[in-house]
Amino acid sequence: IVIYILGIRYLHDLSFPTKNISDLKIDGKEKTKLLVIYPHPDDELMSGGLIRKAVKNKNFEVYMISTTKGEHGDEILKLPPTELGQVRSKEYANVAKTLGVSNFKLWGFIDGQMQDQENALKQKLSEFVKENQIDILVTYEKFGMYGHPDHIALSKISNVVAKENGLRILFATFPDKILKRTNLPKTLTYKDRVVKLSLDSISDPEFKFNVTLHSFKTFLAGRHYKSQARLGLIEQISFTLFGNFEYYTTKYADSSDQNNGI
Repeated sequence: IVIYILGIRYLHDLSFPTKNISDLKIDGKEKTKLLVIYPHPDDELMSGGLIRKAVKNKNFEVYMISTTKGEHGDEILKLPPTELGQVRSKEYANVAKTLGVSNFKLWGFIDGQMQDQENALKQKLSEFVKENQIDILVTYEKFGMYGHPDHIALSKISNVVAKENGLRILFATFPDKILKRTNLPKTLTYKDRVVKLSLDSISDPEFKFNVTLHSFKTFLAGRHYKSQARLGLIEQISFTLFGNFEYYTTKYADSSDQNNGI
């Protein structure tokens, strides 16, 4: 136990305050509606612990959206885009089931080209949050963790939609302590091209959630993604054992751009 606790202290930045899922609850509402929206199937695991915490809490109703089907990825399965999109859609559905989310959708924006589709994305997301009376959005921080253009586009549009509709928003991120030990991708490989990534400064967290009790469920969910290059089993187990916290900020850019923080 002592070694495990020391491992947590070594790997995580415990200086950030720990929030409870109840801190997200909207006063006066029977159910707070939380939309976890990411660009590709498997990105949602960035918030797997938060999803499980909300699913297990009777005060929340959880929605999941992947804005693309990840059809242009070129990691393991060398399939045409339509076929790969079908495979990843099935994987996403299995992940949603494992996490306990029944309200999930995959939209049809083009994988790798979301920056060219921002107007359509903004309109569709705005319509969805109004139709479903969403209260909180969850997505990547401003730089998409490692400069992925699709991640950046969705973060930008989510921030705009949150502001226009008076929603709270949480941006998933990592502290420097973890980033220094993480080998982030420097390129993206699509079927027709390789994209070099510009790694800007990732947004600092404001707080964290303790997701220790849900890390195994997130591990099981991630095992559905056979189409994507993931860590080996030993590494996955290690991340499960020490995936104690998820880090978030309510700030899109800086301290002057805070969006209805919790």
